[in-house]
Amino acid sequence: MPHAVTTGPDPQRAQVVGGVPALAPGPVLDAVLCALAGVRRGERVACLGVSATLRRAMLAGAGADAEEAHQVDLAVAGRAYEVPSALLLLRAGGRLVAVAGDPQAPQRLCRDYSLQLRHVERVGPCVAWSAVRPVAGPLPNWHAQSQLDA
Repeated sequence: MPHAVTTGPDPQRAQVVGGVPALAPGPVLDAVLCALAGVRRGERVACLGVSATLRRAMLAGAGADAEEAHQVDLAVAGRAYEVPSALLLLRAGGRLVAVAGDPQAPQRLCRDYSLQLRHVERVGPCVAWSAVRPVAGPLPNWHAQSQLDA
């Protein structure tokens, strides 16, 4: 069976930054991320910085007992800072579902990482979004880019 990959705090515990909650309420955000993910049976899944509830839902949808450690079909990043790590796990043609605090961030990230943006949904003070890693053509050096972002 697959290996587990899990990082980050539980997003159901909303953090407050500058008087504004960093995330939407946990169950609402979980539901939106789950809908955007559209996990399918047999897919290799990795969840980073998500709640235990969302992790269980993703694994149940994929029919898996544990998460994958690399070359996943679907990567879910429950925190914006988890996106570079999620991209490193994603295979060509794989899907990314993530959270951003800035509504413009998904467009910037898709441009910077050569992703195809699929959907952006406002959820409270943040946005949930989905994108696809291209199958053909040159792929960016995401590891080098993530080092620049740090």
